[in-house]
Amino acid sequence: MSKTSNQTTKLGFMTNPAIKRLQKVIADEQVSVNATYAGVASKTVYFLIWTVIGIAAFFIFQNTLLNIAPETYTVIQSENVFEFAMTVASGGAVAAAAIITLVTALISIFAMAALPIVGAIYSIAQGYLLAFITDALAPQYEWLGILALTLTVVIVATLLFLYSTGKIKVGQRFRAAMFTLCITIIITSLIFFVISIVPWFRPAANAISAVTSNPVVSIIISAAFVLIACLFLVSDFDSTSQIVNAGMPKKYEWVCAFGIAYTVLYLYIKILELLINIFGRSNSNN
Repeated sequence: MSKTSNQTTKLGFMTNPAIKRLQKVIADEQVSVNATYAGVASKTVYFLIWTVIGIAAFFIFQNTLLNIAPETYTVIQSENVFEFAMTVASGGAVAAAAIITLVTALISIFAMAALPIVGAIYSIAQGYLLAFITDALAPQYEWLGILALTLTVVIVATLLFLYSTGKIKVGQRFRAAMFTLCITIIITSLIFFVISIVPWFRPAANAISAVTSNPVVSIIISAAFVLIACLFLVSDFDSTSQIVNAGMPKKYEWVCAFGIAYTVLYLYIKILELLINIFGRSNSNN
């Protein structure tokens, strides 16, 4: 009798609609606290939307509040010459945006909990800088910004497809190579920064600048950095996959999303730089 009663109780417990609904709610909550691909995608879009807002802010400020008695400045990159108008206020805004991107990028490394806010601020400032860089192009080369954006979208979509279908696989060697490459870039950048500000090393810095300013060399370097950005993007996809598959907490979606958004914006800059080196020749050479 007791055995039958226990079986009935268990059967009733398992078939109770209220209990089944409660179990479903618990299961749904369990899933909701884990990172998902949809969550990473939505948060990546969140950062990119803030970037668009930063772009809009640039054109609003540039064409209204900061468009008073501008001065013309000339920027020479390799054999390319670009002229653009800028007021003291707009120049200060650009400098402030550059500083903000640097500071917020550093903060994001050590303050993961603040990524929703810090990442949004970074995206706005980066969008402001991207708009400035694109707007600074000579009028006949403004289409390069649109072309760079198109190529960025195509490359990101292609890499995502290749990775998701297993055409590109990330193994331990790939991760080790990317880590080594990242450290190498950081160390090289620091070395060049030091030799460029220390008077004793100024001749060496000038010699390096003379080599890198060569049109062919600058194109090769730009193409190499585009390739590096693509590799970092694949690495970001793999990190996202590992976090989702490992059932990591949902807060890590922000880390993945910010990493992807950061790399996508970096890829756009490098593609634009490559296009400038290829097509943006000075009118004086024609």
